[in-house]
Amino acid sequence: MAATIEINDALFAQMDRELAGLPMVGRMPAMKKGVRSGLKVTETRYEDYVPRSTDRKDGKHLVETISSKVKEYPNGTIVGLVGAEYPAGAHAHLLEDGVEPHTIGGWEHPGFEGRHYLEAAVRDTESERDAAMLNGMKAAVEEAKRGAS
Repeated sequence: MAATIEINDALFAQMDRELAGLPMVGRMPAMKKGVRSGLKVTETRYEDYVPRSTDRKDGKHLVETISSKVKEYPNGTIVGLVGAEYPAGAHAHLLEDGVEPHTIGGWEHPGFEGRHYLEAAVRDTESERDAAMLNGMKAAVEEAKRGAS
């Protein structure tokens, strides 16, 4: 249940130009803020696509478990994640990827095709997400410049 969002060369060049005005120590927080802003666009669309169950018993609706976060690794790599939180959203992969026909306690489950809502959200938000990433990063750069002066 993975969908990859890649920053294309043109967007990366724009982001790099914006970051050039900051000292090295201030670039990573600005980049993370930009990525976070872009992820929020995809997260919101994903929530729009996932159906809301009407027969919820205990726990959360799947849509209530969708979130995003940005991770930074020691080598400087920034990764953005969008998906269902564990354990409440532990069955999201079944909805996304589908289920093969199988037997449950003597009952034949017919299985079903995956819905691929996350892939659709990633695909359908590309230009809006890129703009949000760039704008979020620009705002962080401006904020950092104001704080430095």
